[in-house]
Amino acid sequence: MYESRRDTEFFKANWVWKGWGMIKEMLDETDNIKQGAIIISLIKTGARCGELSSLLRKNVWVDEKTQHIICSGMKVEKQKTREIIKDINGKPLLDQGEKQYVVMPKVATRRFQFPLKERYSRMFMDMVEEQTDSEKPVFPYNRYQCYYHLSTIGAEAKGMKHKKDWWMPEYRSPYFPHLYRHLRASQLCSEYSNYKSNAIALSNFFGWSDINMALFYINLSLESQQVKNNEISR
Repeated sequence: MYESRRDTEFFKANWVWKGWGMIKEMLDETDNIKQGAIIISLIKTGARCGELSSLLRKNVWVDEKTQHIICSGMKVEKQKTREIIKDINGKPLLDQGEKQYVVMPKVATRRFQFPLKERYSRMFMDMVEEQTDSEKPVFPYNRYQCYYHLSTIGAEAKGMKHKKDWWMPEYRSPYFPHLYRHLRASQLCSEYSNYKSNAIALSNFFGWSDINMALFYINLSLESQQVKNNEISR
């Protein structure tokens, strides 16, 4: 199932950034504070669901001057770096057959912001204000709980009566969690010049261990733009 979602044609049809209107449509399908707050956080950060729980209450505040909500300290998972193994004299071990490096986790965090007066900002701040302990996470959920909250958007309207039935195809929302990460990558490649052709910057933003995924999105964005140009020139 996951591989079919990675299909290029599926990406072009569903995961290419088409503007904030599509996000507003998603938000319009729910009045649930948890669902709305998770959606806007994922789309603004491109984070994985498992990274949301690292956003602590103390790291969210309002900049009164700019009227923006500021969030910091959200961890970026899966980033790794190679450290060269050295001998007792500090020289790299370059002998053939010897292990020359060790892969170490790379510590990184995200900082993001969005306007205070937007409708979705209110949903996010309602979630923030529910957490009264500054040392606790704004989103006290693991990735599976996040998946549940997003996959049940609109489920009741479709006739779901029991929570245990949320996984059934007829009730499950098409807005699966990783969709927002893909949309954010597509948006950065489409609208921000410093990411359009910079695979390293894009990889660092999302915590990818190499540039292959970044190149995929850059190429996808270029193809999408070419399609738009062809339509305009007709």
